[in-house]
Amino acid sequence: MVKETSNTRLEAFCDGVFAIAITILVLEIKIPRITSVSTIDNFWDEIIKEWPSWFGFALSFIIILVAWVNHHDIFKLINKSRPTFVYANGLLLFSVVAVPFTTGVMSEFMMTDIAQPAITVYCAGVLFHCFSWFVFLWTAMHPVTLIKDDHTAEFVNATIVAYNRYALFFYLCLFVLSFWLPYVSLVVMTLSWLIWVVTGIKLSSKKE
Repeated sequence: MVKETSNTRLEAFCDGVFAIAITILVLEIKIPRITSVSTIDNFWDEIIKEWPSWFGFALSFIIILVAWVNHHDIFKLINKSRPTFVYANGLLLFSVVAVPFTTGVMSEFMMTDIAQPAITVYCAGVLFHCFSWFVFLWTAMHPVTLIKDDHTAEFVNATIVAYNRYALFFYLCLFVLSFWLPYVSLVVMTLSWLIWVVTGIKLSSKKE
C-alpha cells in the first residue's frame, strides 16, 4: 500500500547509518605503536607503510559519500512510501555498513601473497552495494512510482535507474576479473568511482 509521507524519520535514520559507516572506516587505519618508532625517519616509514589502509579509507569514503549524496537526492524526489520500499532501503543500508569490513579485509591483505581473495571480497561488497541500489530503485518505481510527479519519474528512470543497470553489469565484470587480475580490477574500480563523483555533480545540475 502506497502512503503519502515526507519520509523525514526514515531519511534521518539513514543519515545516521551513513555517518556511522564513514566513522568506522577511519578505525581501520592503524596507528604505529610508539615502541616501533625510535626516530623521525622511522616514524614516517611506519606511516607510509600503512598506505593500503589510507587507500582503502579514501576509496571507501568516496563510495559511501556518493551513496549518501544519491540517497539524499532520491529522497528529495519521493513523497510516498510503502513497506517494500522501506525494507529495500534497509538492504541498501546493510550494504553500506558492510563497507568498513570489506575495506579492512582488502587493506590488510592487499600487499601480501593472498591479495587476490581480499580484493575479490572488496569487489563483491561493491557489487552487492550496486545490487542493493537496484532493489531500492525498483521498489521506488514499481508497481506504482513513489516519485512526486510523472515528469520527475521519467527523469529518474532515464538517468539514475539506467546508470544503476550499467553499474551493476560493470561491477559484476570487475568482480569476475578480480579472480585473475585483482590489481587491475581495483585500479579500474578506483577510477570508476572518481567518474561517479563527476557524473553525480552533472546529474545534480540537470535536476536544478
